[in-house]
Amino acid sequence: MIVAIVLFLIFVGLALISTDMLVFFMPNMTWDMFQMLMQLKFVGFFFVLFGVIIFVVRSGQFLPFIDLPRPGRVILFHQRRGKNPNVRLVSGKLTDLEYIKSKNKIFKDTGGGFRIGGHDCRRTHETICFDIPEWLSQYFYNIRKKYGVSKSDEWYQLKDALKKLRPPDPTLGITLEDQLRVIPLLKPIMDDPKRKKVLLDMDVKQLQSMEELLFDGVTHHSEEVEQFIDSATPNELDVFEKQSYVLDTIRGRGYSTPGNFNYAQIMFWAIILMVVLGTVIIITGSM
Repeated sequence: MIVAIVLFLIFVGLALISTDMLVFFMPNMTWDMFQMLMQLKFVGFFFVLFGVIIFVVRSGQFLPFIDLPRPGRVILFHQRRGKNPNVRLVSGKLTDLEYIKSKNKIFKDTGGGFRIGGHDCRRTHETICFDIPEWLSQYFYNIRKKYGVSKSDEWYQLKDALKKLRPPDPTLGITLEDQLRVIPLLKPIMDDPKRKKVLLDMDVKQLQSMEELLFDGVTHHSEEVEQFIDSATPNELDVFEKQSYVLDTIRGRGYSTPGNFNYAQIMFWAIILMVVLGTVIIITGSM
């Protein structure tokens, strides 16, 4: 809808701007008619300007997609935390040690993501130090819905508790339901008949590994998720930041020597000099 409005404004504006061409087809044009054409031309200019402003404002968020895709560049769907999280597009660059570096942000590259229009896209979060694959989000969503855990420490506790489950044995009076009821984190689930039935329909091995069949048709389990988190956590992040800082410092000192003029400021002083000279010429000419 917004594209149609922008195109309509620009088309009408260009049509009004072109009304001055009627001068060549109306030899008997009066001054009043000429003034009217100039007014229409002026209105058309504002129509075009208004359409361009709307397009620029609305497309500002999608500017990373306007640029051509190129190797080493990724687009991050970066999510802020809060009750109403806001997602914005951020351009990133793949660096050494499998990192994604953007403005004031560094994320561990896990090799996942998706592509839109040839662009390599990833999903990141403000409080997570690596880009988040879609299957990982779906896995934790299923875990939260099925087991009722919403915190990382609860997930680790439940994972350790489920590993201790034993196969049901009627001769020994061991049932799956009794074993699940002794787990404190599962008490709200076991009190709900529908949610309890979901757990009881699972095999013991599936519960021990917290298996989940996701949208990609692949079964993922807790050990795989834990290994992914351990490998994705950037333990060498401090080293990478120190290396970046040292390289930036060396690069900055390469432009100047202590006690000498900083050549990086030549452009700044050149602009100041041009402004001063232009001011002097204007004042001199007016006098």
